[in-house]
Amino acid sequence: MMKKINTSINDLKSVLDTIQSGVISINKDKFLIFYNDKAKRIFSLSEAFIGKPISGIVRNPKILNFIEQSMKAIENQNEIKTFEEDFFIDASQSFDAKVTFLKVEASAKTKYLIVFNDISSITQAQNSQREFVENVSHELRTPITSILAATETIPTETPFRDIIIRQSLRMNEIIDDLLQLSMLENNSDFNIHKEEISLSDLILFSVESVKHLADKKNIDIEQPKDFNCCNLKVDISLIQNALSNILKNAIMYSNQNSKINIILSSQKDSCIIEIIDNGKGIKKENIKNIFNRFFREESSRSRDYGGLGLGLPIVKKILNLHNGDITIHSEIDKGTSVKIFLPIQM
Repeated sequence: MMKKINTSINDLKSVLDTIQSGVISINKDKFLIFYNDKAKRIFSLSEAFIGKPISGIVRNPKILNFIEQSMKAIENQNEIKTFEEDFFIDASQSFDAKVTFLKVEASAKTKYLIVFNDISSITQAQNSQREFVENVSHELRTPITSILAATETIPTETPFRDIIIRQSLRMNEIIDDLLQLSMLENNSDFNIHKEEISLSDLILFSVESVKHLADKKNIDIEQPKDFNCCNLKVDISLIQNALSNILKNAIMYSNQNSKINIILSSQKDSCIIEIIDNGKGIKKENIKNIFNRFFREESSRSRDYGGLGLGLPIVKKILNLHNGDITIHSEIDKGTSVKIFLPIQM
């Protein structure tokens, strides 16, 4: 029997030694019980480390805290936790790591696996993409500004003048979205300035910013009148931007002469803003993708409404910066409900 167990362990080790990720296994007391070849190279491990505390092997405090919190979080349930961190090994070695933590029940004992994936190449590619978008956006802004300035010299009765202005302004909006998303994704370069504001004022300002769009389609935006409002501490400009993006989507995909409802509520430590339209709806299988940059449902239909699919990714990033959240429920030809959760200012 013992021979079979040892054979199984050796087979498992042989498999794990072939993968390109560092794998460490610890017990409930956070002592090392196993490592593969990649982990051996990353942490300069030897058999002498078996039975030693993980804190003496992984010296990154953020990752140690992640391990501690993950063990508590999945104590009574099987769950996988992930965490990304710039992982410093020593003066000559560092890489961007995606750390995955999971619980394994084996031989009536609980063990934990910690997997270190080197995602430096992915991070570098994302940084290069972000720099490219920023550079192109800045380069495009100058000629568009020149085009808009030149239209001032065109007589107002010229048929194509309004088309030039409208399309140039649309391009400016796309450039603004690209630059804002790029800055939001690079949190280290983005500072938020939080101020206290009542939820009712925040809604009022956001609705005012899109009222002209609603009026064009004769859409009525119903706001709550008697909600006992909570106060928030947020970057007012950013949260207004997020709410305006959602309201613009609701207006864009709603029919003429329809209605959009805004419902406010609270639960525990969060204010909830729900925006409900009776528009075209979103296919269930597409909801999981709508926060991905450049995703547009049915591109031919979306092209009629304009945009590059950047609005909701921007909303998601803004809410992440505020420790908030967003959920979406939708049915085709019945409409969409968007819920935003923001922490209450105590």
